[in-house]
Amino acid sequence: MKKVLSMILLIALIAVPVGCSGQNKETSKYEAPTAAKTTSAQTTAGAETTAAPETTQEPTTAPPETTAPLSVESYIKIYKEDTYYNNTRKSDFTYVMPLFAIDSADAEAINSELTAAYDEALKQIQFYQTQPFNDGTYNVSYEAYLNDSILSLCVKEDRPASATTYHAYNIDVATGREVKNDGIAAHFGTTTKALHDNILAAVDSGYRSKFSNSAERNTSRYQKTVSDDNINAARLFIGANNALKVMCDFYWDAMIGEGRSVLDVSLD
Repeated sequence: MKKVLSMILLIALIAVPVGCSGQNKETSKYEAPTAAKTTSAQTTAGAETTAAPETTQEPTTAPPETTAPLSVESYIKIYKEDTYYNNTRKSDFTYVMPLFAIDSADAEAINSELTAAYDEALKQIQFYQTQPFNDGTYNVSYEAYLNDSILSLCVKEDRPASATTYHAYNIDVATGREVKNDGIAAHFGTTTKALHDNILAAVDSGYRSKFSNSAERNTSRYQKTVSDDNINAARLFIGANNALKVMCDFYWDAMIGEGRSVLDVSLD
């Protein structure tokens, strides 16, 4: 009996150390990786927090892609330009042919009209170099004005032996849309109907000033110049310092031909 009790006691003493050793191994096996994962997660979170300001700062530091240039030159491109010697006139002449540097359907349509006019002028310049006379275009020049968001372009074809002509267009640089007479009138806080008499007064005065007694001498041509049809077809644009301008057809002596003029329009 004593021998059996001694054996039981011996087994119990041997079993206790083994159980404690197993508990320590379990603690080492599971707790250490948990601590490591927590440290890794904290490190990752810290890195993300540090990187976040770089992401939010990029849009504010980079220039906006939609920022529009503010200078007139930014909206103009040159189709062709040159200085050439006219054999008939024995003199140098120049041409500078501008287009709108604006990506829109309206700008493209206007540029097509201008390009056709320029190509015709260039054919005249080339043809008359070998002729004993010259009725064609000599100089091509332009002026452009930016008032608020309205860009106005006025091109002048100078024809000393014939009639000077002009081309005038307006585009809203913010939208790319053409601005016609109604839009120009609205810019000045009025309407084209209200401006009719102002335009008529400018055309009448300009015609009489340029052709002296021609209004009385060529009544039919004068009447055509100041007719409602011609006044309504006149094109408004904005010049320097927000001045209202009009491009209008002029009719006078058949031997000189028809042309256009640009006049100041009073808003009074």
